[in-house]
Amino acid sequence: MVAGRDFGVLWSGGRTAIAGLFRHASIVTLFSPSRFGNVVKADWPILHGQRLWSYPPTMMPVMMVFGGLPLIGAAALYVGVGIMVMSLAVAAAMDIRRDLACLIVLMAPGTWDCILAGQDSLIIGALVIAGIMRARRYPVLAGMLLGLATAKPQLGMSTPAALIGQKAWKAIFVAIVSVGVMAVLTSLLWPGAWGLWLSHVVPVQMARMDRPYIPTPSQAYSGSLYEFMRAEGLGEAASSFVSAIASGLAMFGVAVVFRRASHDRERRVALLASLALLPVASPWLMDYDFAAIQPIAIALIFQGRDIWEFGPSKYLLIIAILASLVLPEFGFILSLRTGVAPIAPLVISMLGLAAIVASWQWRQE
Repeated sequence: MVAGRDFGVLWSGGRTAIAGLFRHASIVTLFSPSRFGNVVKADWPILHGQRLWSYPPTMMPVMMVFGGLPLIGAAALYVGVGIMVMSLAVAAAMDIRRDLACLIVLMAPGTWDCILAGQDSLIIGALVIAGIMRARRYPVLAGMLLGLATAKPQLGMSTPAALIGQKAWKAIFVAIVSVGVMAVLTSLLWPGAWGLWLSHVVPVQMARMDRPYIPTPSQAYSGSLYEFMRAEGLGEAASSFVSAIASGLAMFGVAVVFRRASHDRERRVALLASLALLPVASPWLMDYDFAAIQPIAIALIFQGRDIWEFGPSKYLLIIAILASLVLPEFGFILSLRTGVAPIAPLVISMLGLAAIVASWQWRQE
């Protein structure tokens, strides 16, 4: 049942991607919601509802690795790789031991949310964290990692602002080149994949975002400000406008906090700010995507020597961290049972604002 959730879709997608190598007719199946839905139903008769491949073609080489393995081995490797790479990213970003980082990752509710949902936010989130924190010292490596992370764009919405704030121009250039290389490579391996994704998958995804708020389980599971405003009764156009303004302000705040960060401790809090403001910056985010946010927040508490340097705002930051670990899951249950708007976007966004305030106060001391 666990493997058959979102990982089951990715596994079936990986198998379809293998079958579609250099075959335009076969790859049409992957990017056709109705055809691929039939493939998933054949592989996973226990699943309900319409399932579709929602990733850009740059994800296909990654999922082809898992799709080429037997199911149980693929699922075990998928989970193991996710925990391992996130632990390594947290250890390097927060300057803590790897065993402690692994414990922190396992402590985060978002980690288990991600595992049980079969999602890849641990893997992609680790790429984003490592790319942002290595952008100045290792720009080529950082750019390549962030190029790979574009396979799940919503986790990187605030990343350009973080790179601009650090003046990491080389990392930005390498990331752009990496994306271009991957686009060319996937076009050669799967002819017509990009056109099919843009014409078949993207419209379906947009329609899913704009459907009336009921809530469905996925809507109650939403972690974006855009979905919160729609749940509160704001129309599609008004929600889009407010979300765009808020996204611009969030990215500006991320750029400023990284621009002001002159010490590693400030850059760690700036990293937390850039991740925790994703609900504002990105129009599409789910609770399992918090697997990229919560380990950094927990690690900051474990680094007591740093957090106590942030003046009076450290108490606000600690409260926001604890709230970000507890309230999103309760908010999902509350939204699903009562129909109220999901509170997760507000809780996580408050954590991002608290991180910015803390960083500012430290600079004023």
